[in-house]
Amino acid sequence: MRVCLALLVVTASACTDSQYRKNGGCETCEAGSFTSGAGANTPHTACDSCPAGSFCDGTSVQTPCSMDSHFSAASAASCKTCAVGSFTSGGDQTSRTACDICPAGHSCDGGSVKTLTSCGSDEQYMHTSNRGVVSCKTCTTGSFTSGGDQTTRTACNICPAGNMCHGGSAVTPCGTDSKFSAAGAASCTVCDPGSFTEGGDPTTRTACTICTAGHECDVGAVRSGTAQRSRTTAPCRRTPPHTMLTPSSFPPPPAGHQRADAVRHGQQVQRGRRRELHGVQPRLLHGRWRPDHAHGMQQLSGGPRV
Repeated sequence: MRVCLALLVVTASACTDSQYRKNGGCETCEAGSFTSGAGANTPHTACDSCPAGSFCDGTSVQTPCSMDSHFSAASAASCKTCAVGSFTSGGDQTSRTACDICPAGHSCDGGSVKTLTSCGSDEQYMHTSNRGVVSCKTCTTGSFTSGGDQTTRTACNICPAGNMCHGGSAVTPCGTDSKFSAAGAASCTVCDPGSFTEGGDPTTRTACTICTAGHECDVGAVRSGTAQRSRTTAPCRRTPPHTMLTPSSFPPPPAGHQRADAVRHGQQVQRGRRRELHGVQPRLLHGRWRPDHAHGMQQLSGGPRV
Protein backbone atom coordinates (compact mmCIF):
# COMPACT_ATOMS: atom_id res chain seq x y z
CA MET A 1 0.00 0.00 0.00
CA ARG A 2 2.85 2.36 0.82
CA VAL A 3 4.58 1.53 -2.47
CA CYS A 4 1.47 2.48 -4.53
CA LEU A 5 1.15 5.88 -2.84
CA ALA A 6 4.80 6.62 -3.49
CA LEU A 7 4.41 5.81 -7.18
CA LEU A 8 1.37 8.09 -7.42
CA VAL A 9 3.29 11.01 -5.89
CA VAL A 10 6.21 10.50 -8.27
CA THR A 11 3.91 10.41 -11.30
CA ALA A 12 2.04 13.56 -10.25
CA SER A 13 5.19 15.59 -9.67
CA ALA A 14 6.63 14.67 -13.07
CA CYS A 15 4.76 17.59 -14.84
CA THR A 16 6.92 20.73 -15.25
CA ASP A 17 5.91 24.36 -14.65
CA SER A 18 4.97 24.72 -18.34
CA GLN A 19 2.76 21.62 -18.18
CA TYR A 20 -0.63 20.88 -16.72
CA ARG A 21 -2.48 17.72 -15.83
CA LYS A 22 -4.94 16.49 -18.46
CA ASN A 23 -6.52 13.04 -18.87
CA GLY A 24 -4.03 11.55 -16.42
CA GLY A 25 -1.01 12.88 -18.32
CA CYS A 26 0.96 16.14 -18.69
CA GLU A 27 0.08 18.59 -21.47
CA THR A 28 2.38 21.46 -22.51
CA CYS A 29 1.06 25.03 -22.18
CA GLU A 30 2.08 27.02 -25.28
CA ALA A 31 3.76 30.46 -25.34
CA GLY A 32 1.16 33.22 -25.04
CA SER A 33 -0.47 31.21 -22.25
CA PHE A 34 0.35 30.42 -18.64
CA THR A 35 -0.25 27.44 -16.37
CA SER A 36 -2.45 27.76 -13.30
CA GLY A 37 -4.43 25.85 -10.69
CA ALA A 38 -1.51 24.27 -8.85
CA GLY A 39 -0.73 23.84 -5.21
CA ALA A 40 2.75 23.89 -3.79
CA ASN A 41 3.40 20.17 -4.42
CA THR A 42 0.81 19.34 -7.10
CA PRO A 43 0.91 19.80 -10.91
CA HIS A 44 -0.91 22.63 -12.65
CA THR A 45 -4.47 21.89 -13.69
CA ALA A 46 -5.10 24.48 -16.42
CA CYS A 47 -3.51 26.49 -19.24
CA ASP A 48 -4.93 30.04 -19.64
CA SER A 49 -4.54 32.83 -22.21
CA CYS A 50 -2.00 35.49 -21.26
CA PRO A 51 -3.72 38.80 -20.29
CA ALA A 52 -3.26 41.96 -22.41
CA GLY A 53 -0.45 44.18 -21.19
CA SER A 54 1.76 41.19 -20.34
CA PHE A 55 3.58 38.39 -22.13
CA CYS A 56 3.71 34.69 -21.21
CA ASP A 57 6.10 31.90 -22.15
CA GLY A 58 3.85 28.98 -21.23
CA THR A 59 4.98 28.70 -17.60
CA SER A 60 3.04 30.05 -14.64
CA VAL A 61 4.79 33.45 -14.95
CA GLN A 62 2.94 36.49 -16.38
CA THR A 63 5.38 39.30 -17.19
CA PRO A 64 4.09 42.91 -17.61
CA CYS A 65 5.35 44.83 -20.66
CA SER A 66 6.95 47.18 -18.08
CA MET A 67 7.42 50.32 -20.28
CA ASP A 68 4.93 53.03 -21.26
CA SER A 69 5.93 52.65 -24.91
CA HIS A 70 5.50 48.85 -24.93
CA PHE A 71 2.18 47.06 -25.30
CA SER A 72 0.57 43.70 -25.93
CA ALA A 73 -2.82 42.30 -26.74
CA ALA A 74 -4.18 39.16 -25.06
CA SER A 75 -2.36 35.85 -25.68
CA ALA A 76 0.95 37.56 -26.43
CA ALA A 77 4.25 35.71 -26.21
CA SER A 78 6.12 39.04 -26.24
CA CYS A 79 5.45 42.79 -26.00
CA LYS A 80 5.78 45.22 -28.93
CA THR A 81 7.18 48.75 -29.14
CA CYS A 82 4.79 51.56 -30.11
CA ALA A 83 6.56 53.65 -32.79
CA VAL A 84 7.07 57.41 -32.88
CA GLY A 85 3.93 59.05 -34.32
CA SER A 86 1.74 56.68 -32.30
CA PHE A 87 0.68 56.43 -28.66
CA THR A 88 -0.08 53.64 -26.19
CA SER A 89 -3.30 53.25 -24.24
CA GLY A 90 -5.06 50.87 -21.86
CA GLY A 91 -3.73 49.32 -18.67
CA ASP A 92 -1.16 51.39 -16.82
CA GLN A 93 2.38 52.55 -17.55
CA THR A 94 3.71 49.01 -17.14
CA SER A 95 0.92 47.13 -18.91
CA ARG A 96 -0.26 49.05 -21.98
CA THR A 97 -2.67 47.11 -24.17
CA ALA A 98 -2.88 49.07 -27.48
CA CYS A 99 -0.97 51.36 -29.86
CA ASP A 100 -2.78 53.87 -32.13
CA ILE A 101 -1.88 56.52 -34.73
CA CYS A 102 -1.36 59.98 -33.23
CA PRO A 103 -4.50 62.14 -33.66
CA ALA A 104 -4.49 65.16 -35.98
CA GLY A 105 -3.04 68.27 -34.40
CA HIS A 106 -0.81 66.33 -31.98
CA SER A 107 2.66 64.81 -31.86
CA CYS A 108 3.41 61.46 -30.20
CA ASP A 109 6.69 59.77 -29.23
CA GLY A 110 5.32 56.25 -28.84
CA GLY A 111 4.33 56.59 -25.18
CA SER A 112 0.89 57.37 -23.83
CA VAL A 113 1.38 61.16 -23.98
CA LYS A 114 -0.23 63.09 -26.87
CA THR A 115 1.19 66.61 -27.22
CA LEU A 116 -0.90 69.29 -28.96
CA THR A 117 1.13 70.75 -31.84
CA SER A 118 0.84 74.34 -33.09
CA CYS A 119 1.72 75.33 -36.65
CA GLY A 120 1.31 79.01 -35.75
CA SER A 121 -0.65 80.16 -38.83
CA ASP A 122 -4.23 80.02 -40.13
CA GLU A 123 -2.88 78.98 -43.55
CA GLN A 124 -0.99 75.98 -42.16
CA TYR A 125 -2.34 72.68 -40.97
CA MET A 126 -0.94 69.61 -39.23
CA HIS A 127 -0.57 66.65 -41.54
CA THR A 128 -0.17 63.13 -40.17
CA SER A 129 1.51 60.61 -42.46
CA ASN A 130 0.57 56.94 -42.73
CA ARG A 131 3.33 56.24 -40.23
CA GLY A 132 1.91 58.76 -37.79
CA VAL A 133 4.60 61.41 -38.30
CA VAL A 134 3.16 64.92 -37.80
CA SER A 135 4.35 67.90 -39.86
CA CYS A 136 2.98 71.36 -40.72
CA LYS A 137 1.95 72.01 -44.33
CA THR A 138 0.68 75.13 -46.13
CA CYS A 139 -2.86 75.14 -47.53
CA THR A 140 -2.70 76.66 -51.04
CA THR A 141 -5.02 79.25 -52.62
CA GLY A 142 -8.27 77.70 -53.84
CA SER A 143 -8.44 75.75 -50.58
CA PHE A 144 -9.27 76.50 -46.95
CA THR A 145 -8.13 75.21 -43.56
CA SER A 146 -10.44 73.73 -40.91
CA GLY A 147 -10.36 72.11 -37.47
CA GLY A 148 -8.57 73.32 -34.35
CA ASP A 149 -8.05 77.06 -34.02
CA GLN A 150 -6.03 79.64 -35.96
CA THR A 151 -2.73 78.08 -34.89
CA THR A 152 -3.74 74.41 -34.79
CA ARG A 153 -5.63 73.74 -38.02
CA THR A 154 -5.94 70.05 -38.80
CA ALA A 155 -7.13 69.87 -42.45
CA CYS A 156 -6.96 71.58 -45.86
CA ASN A 157 -10.09 71.39 -48.07
CA ILE A 158 -11.03 72.33 -51.66
CA CYS A 159 -12.93 75.64 -51.85
CA PRO A 160 -16.62 75.01 -52.67
CA ALA A 161 -18.10 76.31 -55.96
CA GLY A 162 -19.65 79.78 -55.70
CA ASN A 163 -16.92 80.90 -53.29
CA MET A 164 -13.26 81.93 -53.29
CA CYS A 165 -10.52 80.85 -50.85
CA HIS A 166 -6.99 82.05 -50.23
CA GLY A 167 -5.59 79.21 -48.13
CA GLY A 168 -6.79 80.36 -44.70
CA SER A 169 -9.96 79.32 -42.93
CA ALA A 170 -12.10 81.99 -44.66
CA VAL A 171 -14.55 80.88 -47.36
CA THR A 172 -15.84 84.01 -49.15
CA PRO A 173 -18.99 83.94 -51.38
CA CYS A 174 -18.70 85.57 -54.82
CA GLY A 175 -21.22 88.07 -53.45
CA THR A 176 -23.15 89.24 -56.54
CA ASP A 177 -25.50 87.63 -59.03
CA SER A 178 -23.17 88.47 -61.94
CA LYS A 179 -20.11 86.63 -60.56
CA PHE A 180 -19.43 82.89 -60.37
CA SER A 181 -16.75 80.34 -59.51
CA ALA A 182 -16.16 76.62 -59.86
CA ALA A 183 -14.81 74.47 -57.03
CA GLY A 184 -11.20 75.19 -56.06
CA ALA A 185 -11.28 78.87 -57.09
CA ALA A 186 -9.00 81.54 -55.64
CA SER A 187 -11.19 84.32 -57.13
CA CYS A 188 -14.61 84.81 -58.72
CA THR A 189 -15.17 85.64 -62.41
CA VAL A 190 -17.61 88.15 -63.93
CA CYS A 191 -20.15 86.59 -66.30
CA ASP A 192 -20.02 88.56 -69.58
CA PRO A 193 -23.06 90.24 -71.18
CA GLY A 194 -24.82 87.82 -73.49
CA SER A 195 -24.51 85.11 -70.83
CA PHE A 196 -26.27 84.32 -67.57
CA THR A 197 -25.20 82.87 -64.23
CA GLU A 198 -26.75 79.77 -62.65
CA GLY A 199 -26.36 77.38 -59.72
CA GLY A 200 -26.10 78.25 -56.04
CA ASP A 201 -27.94 81.39 -54.95
CA PRO A 202 -27.57 85.09 -55.91
CA THR A 203 -24.36 85.31 -53.85
CA THR A 204 -22.82 81.94 -54.76
CA ARG A 205 -23.33 81.35 -58.49
CA THR A 206 -21.40 78.36 -59.81
CA ALA A 207 -21.50 78.69 -63.64
CA CYS A 208 -21.85 81.14 -66.54
CA THR A 209 -23.76 80.00 -69.64
CA ILE A 210 -24.26 81.61 -73.07
CA CYS A 211 -27.72 83.13 -73.44
CA THR A 212 -30.18 80.67 -74.92
CA ALA A 213 -31.92 81.24 -78.28
CA GLY A 214 -35.02 83.40 -77.95
CA HIS A 215 -33.70 85.29 -74.90
CA GLU A 216 -31.43 88.21 -74.15
CA CYS A 217 -29.13 88.37 -71.13
CA ASP A 218 -27.52 91.35 -69.43
CA VAL A 219 -25.48 89.31 -66.84
CA GLY A 220 -26.99 87.70 -63.78
CA ALA A 221 -29.70 85.12 -63.40
CA VAL A 222 -33.32 84.77 -62.41
CA ARG A 223 -35.19 81.55 -61.76
CA SER A 224 -38.21 80.52 -63.80
CA GLY A 225 -39.40 77.20 -62.47
CA THR A 226 -36.36 74.97 -62.62
CA ALA A 227 -34.81 76.77 -65.60
CA GLN A 228 -32.28 79.58 -65.36
CA ARG A 229 -32.91 82.56 -67.63
CA SER A 230 -31.60 86.10 -67.91
CA ARG A 231 -32.60 89.00 -65.73
CA THR A 232 -34.22 90.58 -68.84
CA THR A 233 -35.79 87.50 -70.41
CA ALA A 234 -37.81 88.63 -73.44
CA PRO A 235 -38.96 87.37 -76.89
CA CYS A 236 -36.53 87.72 -79.78
CA ARG A 237 -36.61 91.20 -81.31
CA ARG A 238 -35.93 90.10 -84.87
CA THR A 239 -37.91 87.60 -86.89
CA PRO A 240 -35.88 85.48 -89.35
CA PRO A 241 -36.84 85.85 -93.06
CA HIS A 242 -39.81 83.81 -94.31
CA THR A 243 -41.05 83.09 -90.80
CA MET A 244 -44.72 82.07 -90.80
CA LEU A 245 -46.69 84.69 -88.85
CA THR A 246 -50.29 85.14 -87.81
CA PRO A 247 -52.19 88.24 -86.61
CA SER A 248 -51.70 87.11 -83.01
CA SER A 249 -47.93 87.24 -83.55
CA PHE A 250 -47.94 91.06 -83.40
CA PRO A 251 -49.04 93.70 -80.88
CA PRO A 252 -52.12 95.82 -81.68
CA PRO A 253 -51.57 98.52 -84.39
CA PRO A 254 -51.04 102.14 -83.32
CA ALA A 255 -54.04 104.47 -83.08
CA GLY A 256 -55.47 105.43 -86.46
CA HIS A 257 -54.01 102.40 -88.23
CA GLN A 258 -55.16 98.91 -89.05
CA ARG A 259 -53.36 95.68 -89.81
CA ALA A 260 -52.40 95.14 -93.47
CA ASP A 261 -54.92 93.21 -95.63
CA ALA A 262 -52.40 90.42 -96.09
CA VAL A 263 -52.93 89.48 -92.49
CA ARG A 264 -56.56 90.57 -92.03
CA HIS A 265 -57.89 88.73 -95.08
CA GLY A 266 -55.52 85.76 -95.27
CA GLN A 267 -53.63 87.03 -98.31
CA GLN A 268 -49.91 86.78 -99.10
CA VAL A 269 -47.64 89.70 -100.03
CA GLN A 270 -45.19 88.76 -102.76
CA ARG A 271 -43.20 91.23 -104.84
CA GLY A 272 -45.80 93.97 -104.32
CA ARG A 273 -48.78 91.85 -105.34
CA ARG A 274 -51.52 90.09 -103.49
CA ARG A 275 -52.57 86.53 -103.90
CA GLU A 276 -55.39 84.61 -102.22
CA LEU A 277 -54.21 81.77 -99.96
CA HIS A 278 -55.99 78.44 -99.91
CA GLY A 279 -55.49 76.87 -96.49
CA VAL A 280 -51.95 78.35 -96.26
CA GLN A 281 -50.80 80.43 -93.30
CA PRO A 282 -50.12 84.06 -94.39
CA ARG A 283 -46.53 85.32 -94.40
CA LEU A 284 -45.58 88.89 -93.56
CA LEU A 285 -42.21 90.56 -92.88
CA HIS A 286 -41.87 92.43 -89.57
CA GLY A 287 -45.61 93.24 -89.25
CA ARG A 288 -45.76 96.54 -91.18
CA TRP A 289 -48.83 98.83 -90.79
CA ARG A 290 -50.63 101.24 -93.08
CA PRO A 291 -53.30 103.99 -92.53
CA ASP A 292 -56.85 102.69 -92.27
CA HIS A 293 -58.14 104.97 -95.06
CA ALA A 294 -56.21 102.92 -97.63
CA HIS A 295 -58.02 100.22 -99.57
CA GLY A 296 -57.02 97.28 -101.63
CA MET A 297 -53.55 95.69 -101.50
CA GLN A 298 -50.24 97.44 -102.05
CA GLN A 299 -46.56 96.66 -101.50
CA LEU A 300 -45.50 97.10 -97.84
CA SER A 301 -42.81 99.75 -97.35
CA GLY A 302 -39.49 99.10 -95.68
CA GLY A 303 -37.37 95.95 -95.54
CA PRO A 304 -37.07 93.15 -98.09
CA ARG A 305 -40.14 91.57 -99.57
CA VAL A 306 -41.12 87.97 -98.89
